[in-house]
Amino acid sequence: MPKLTKNELKKLVHQANKDLLLYESSYNRIRSHIEGGSPFAIITSDRHERSGNENKSMYRQMKQKFKNAGFPFTEIKGGFKETEETIEDPETGETKQVALEEPIQVMEDTILVTADLRPDVGAPTPELLTFATQMAQEYSQEAFIFGEPVTNSAGRQFQYIRAYDQNGNVIDEPWAGPWNSVATVEGDEEFWSRIKGKHFQLRERKKTSQPRSWIEAFKKSRSGQTW
Repeated sequence: MPKLTKNELKKLVHQANKDLLLYESSYNRIRSHIEGGSPFAIITSDRHERSGNENKSMYRQMKQKFKNAGFPFTEIKGGFKETEETIEDPETGETKQVALEEPIQVMEDTILVTADLRPDVGAPTPELLTFATQMAQEYSQEAFIFGEPVTNSAGRQFQYIRAYDQNGNVIDEPWAGPWNSVATVEGDEEFWSRIKGKHFQLRERKKTSQPRSWIEAFKKSRSGQTW
């Protein structure tokens, strides 16, 4: 293998730094949307039973509808591990779920939509939660994510993020939130969202007592706690 010249090595390092800055910038922008106190929604139009071409067509349509309604958005990816598949019994014709020998990583085209005013888009016409609900119904989505700032009885404002069903109702399940922050994760997690190569999950950061040592502070921080 030929050795790299000094200039070639510099170019590679420069390109790697550019890519890293792009990933960090994109991720930080997404995090600021989610944690920054403005209403936002995360939604996909993909359905497992549709073909790849059908899903791409639906995705283009959904993006255009959000744009026409005046909502700016950022394209991201949603991913999860598929551990089962549906097969048909050749004798009975019934379908059943069977475990896969190896999990399959599934990715969905997803958008993070904000209610921010953008000069090239104009003022959003309907309320974001209402419009996201309409899109969930139109594209047969069981759920979508919506976040907005709320004020508690003490007057403190915080971001309230939940999963909603296609009727716009909060889903009262342990997996459905609430969340209030974002954390980066590895790409081999059970589920994730991704922007420009950086994987992340919604998390809930909980207030806790003051740590009594560096190790305790590290443990609390890693478990999503703040003080």
